[in-house]
Amino acid sequence: MVSIAATTAAASVPVGHPPTRRYSFEEIGFVARGTPLTFDQYGRIGISGTDAFVVLNDNVWKNLLEAGADPIPLNAVKTDSDGTLYYASLASWGRLEKTPSGCYRATPLLQEAPPSWVLSTHFDRVLLTSDSVYIAGFNGMIRWDRASRKTTFFEVPNLSSIYVYEGNVFISTHSHERLRLDLQTNTLERDTNDASETFAVRHFVDTGPHTALIATMGRHLLRLAGDTVEPVTGRLGGELPGPVLAMQRLPEGEIAVSVAAMGVFLVDSSGRVKTEIAGPNDPQITNLACMEPGVLWGATEHGVVKIFYRSRFDTFGQADGIPVVWPQIVSWDGGVIVASGGRFYESVPESGTGERPFRPLQDEPKVGGWGIATSGDTLFLGNNLGVFARTPGKPFECVLAGLDAFRLAASEDGTCFVIGEREIAALRKTNGEWREAAPRIKGGGNPYNVHSVDRAVWIELGVNRVARLTMKSGAIQLQTFEDFGWDPGWIHVSSVGHRVILAGAKNHRAYYNEDLEQFTSAAELDRVLSASPVPVRRLLRDSRGVYWGSYDSGVLTLTPRGADLQVDQRGLAGISEVVPRLQVLEAGTDVWVCGRHSLARVSIDAPASDVSMAPAPTLVSARDDRTNLDLLNANSAIEWRRLPYRNNSLTLAFFRGTYVGYRSHGYRHRLNDGGWVTEKNSSRVSLYDLREGDYRLAVQAVDDAGPFGATSTFEFAVLPPWYRTWFAFAAYGSLGVILLFAASRLSARRTRARNRELQRLVSERTRQLERTIVQLGEEARERATLEERNRLANEIHDSLEQGFTGLAMQLEATSRLPLVGPEVSAGIQTAIEMISFCRKEVRNAVRNLHSAILDNRGLDNALGQLIKQLGLPDGAASLEIIGAPRPLSSSVEHHLIRIAQEAIANVVKHARAQTVAVTLNYTDDAVSLTVADDGVGLATARPSGSASGHFGVPSIRERVKKMGGLLEIVSSPGKGTRLKVQIPTRTPVLQSN
Repeated sequence: MVSIAATTAAASVPVGHPPTRRYSFEEIGFVARGTPLTFDQYGRIGISGTDAFVVLNDNVWKNLLEAGADPIPLNAVKTDSDGTLYYASLASWGRLEKTPSGCYRATPLLQEAPPSWVLSTHFDRVLLTSDSVYIAGFNGMIRWDRASRKTTFFEVPNLSSIYVYEGNVFISTHSHERLRLDLQTNTLERDTNDASETFAVRHFVDTGPHTALIATMGRHLLRLAGDTVEPVTGRLGGELPGPVLAMQRLPEGEIAVSVAAMGVFLVDSSGRVKTEIAGPNDPQITNLACMEPGVLWGATEHGVVKIFYRSRFDTFGQADGIPVVWPQIVSWDGGVIVASGGRFYESVPESGTGERPFRPLQDEPKVGGWGIATSGDTLFLGNNLGVFARTPGKPFECVLAGLDAFRLAASEDGTCFVIGEREIAALRKTNGEWREAAPRIKGGGNPYNVHSVDRAVWIELGVNRVARLTMKSGAIQLQTFEDFGWDPGWIHVSSVGHRVILAGAKNHRAYYNEDLEQFTSAAELDRVLSASPVPVRRLLRDSRGVYWGSYDSGVLTLTPRGADLQVDQRGLAGISEVVPRLQVLEAGTDVWVCGRHSLARVSIDAPASDVSMAPAPTLVSARDDRTNLDLLNANSAIEWRRLPYRNNSLTLAFFRGTYVGYRSHGYRHRLNDGGWVTEKNSSRVSLYDLREGDYRLAVQAVDDAGPFGATSTFEFAVLPPWYRTWFAFAAYGSLGVILLFAASRLSARRTRARNRELQRLVSERTRQLERTIVQLGEEARERATLEERNRLANEIHDSLEQGFTGLAMQLEATSRLPLVGPEVSAGIQTAIEMISFCRKEVRNAVRNLHSAILDNRGLDNALGQLIKQLGLPDGAASLEIIGAPRPLSSSVEHHLIRIAQEAIANVVKHARAQTVAVTLNYTDDAVSLTVADDGVGLATARPSGSASGHFGVPSIRERVKKMGGLLEIVSSPGKGTRLKVQIPTRTPVLQSN
């Protein structure tokens, strides 16, 4: 950066162009070039076209027109005071009405059969008054009365414009006629003002009571005062080089005028140019629109441009006569000199002719250059040939040759340092001539930027390298600093007063005091720099004490407010550069901002646009996510502030309400007392699955610098579902009482039924218990009987059987005595036979009395033992056990073994069978015993018995009956006999156990 010493004359300040934001048609989409601009009911800029009405909602263009079956060209759209949108089209006109989805649908108002001229007219003008809507085209005008809804057609060939002046509606034609509409008779009358017959009106702007500006078809700008028409004077006086393309009155009272081949101007009510905001080299603006102070919209052949015509800074570029590449500026001879892109440019004094503010410097060295500086009234230019100097009114002369003068810097002691990459020299004025003041020294490297502070010059040499250049004792001294202990990064040099600020990476800083010529602390500068929300790389303080800081993406200001500092990061957001250089020329009224490819001038005294005071966001859409319907629609059946529970998911769209500001922004929102949720690049707020209850939604705009502007608050409620409403709960209560009563009655009935059932079960269980007791008693008696029989069998066996055996043995011994004669021996033999018979009978009785079951061998083992005791041949008898054996009651087992004994005995004695098969079958609820043979058979009806003491079939029947079983005997003569006994094992008593 170059510090400039004071010159003898105050510099004339060149004026550039206000900052702009351009939107190409490729970005906008949907519309054709040349369509007019308008605003919708929310104040959003809009463009109409064929099947398109596109508005800019904050940062995004959106087509709001619903596509129809037949494309409709919207030649013009105007918004009425009540928010109604009226359109003009080919042979048609009407309203844009909102559909349930939130889009617009063109609804024609032309219902009756129109005159033939209407069907061939491109209506392209809409004029709105308090009582009527006027639609005009080349062939005439239509009036629609709001109160009566009556349509009147006025055929006016060659119509050029319609306008309102002092409450009257006028029509101007290309044939220089002016017609006035008589509202009482609803007819057109020829205007009596003779002056109006000399021109056709192209554009008409009411500028105040009884005054107006008129742009004619003949390329003139006229001023109307009362009934007097006179041409304007000044820059827009006389015949213009091109037609007036558009005129727009601004909120401040000025009028924006776009003239072909000239540009866009702000003029006062008399037509005098106050400001040029676009030049002849800028894209031609064919339509203008404005709704808020400071922001003017223009339609060009390339798109739409937003012009900040009240910005506190203006910019310079190719259209201003200066291609900007690493610019350096100085003030000299009442003007501004700029070194840019290897050339030098000088400001052009304001002449009112529309000349560019800069032009190439006259008599500059032929090879151009990069270095520039001033000292007193001398201007220095440097290039690879050396240094050239001139004073006002004199040509350049070479004052130093043979040195590549890449940078020049003048110090306060009158020294001009010439800084090259390899050599450094110093010039001082001696006897009226500039000469080298000291031997040259070796350079410190490429001098990217230089900054003069008092008698020293600081040089930015690269990453972590800076140098300090001074002149002492007739010698050039160069101090290089590169050991800062910081992370690698560029060291940016700036100064405030006598303190030099070295700012490195990651907010590292060091301060050098030029008075003390050493590094020191700087508490005040630390306080200022620490107040910035972003790391400041370069710092400047203007004449009012305001601090200006450049950072990684622009410029901010820090204004002292008592003990605090007010930070403005948005007012200069239109200057988007990476750590631009800041400079104040000697006049002290402007700060110049020099970036890589930008040059801007900021007025210190101009008020900053306070974006923080932006209006509160406006709700433009409340879309139900489930039905995709816009609940803000006047025809919506749902009031969005009282949402049914089924519509509890919303997407709300907002508009900031203003286009003031350079940054893109989003919104943050907070629901009730929750935390803030930020959507930086979206104008939508999504609320999903809200519970029933009352809600308070706060919405505020936010950008990279944080939240700003007023906060909007919206209160709404989500109604509970029908099953959670108060009347539903009342119904639930009533139903609960009814159900409780019914439940109590039902419970009582069930209790009584249960008691009856319990009584029945108790009775049944009692009966079962009684039967069980009886059965257990019988079993006990049976077991006692069996035990007694076994005891008797054992006693008989031990007594009678042994006695008979002994007696028989004695008789046999006696019969063999010699003294026993034949007769006695025969008697003894008879006695022995009788004893043998008695033994057999005793043995049979013992066998019948004794129960093998009581030997704990089980029924299956007892049957097997029984078959073995019969002494049948091998293979003649078989035993088969089916199912899983399980314990049976002792009485059942005893009866079954006796039945088996009796059946098998009958087979052996009477059947003359070859084989006998015994089967014992266990099932879930019964046990069956089967004895089958292949003998001669028997008659089942004949009672069976035997003299040997064995019981027959009646005995078997008696035993089966006692066990509650079934007896089945199947026999055929010559085909054997099958006896089957089935005994139930699950009695009610057993089941209860």
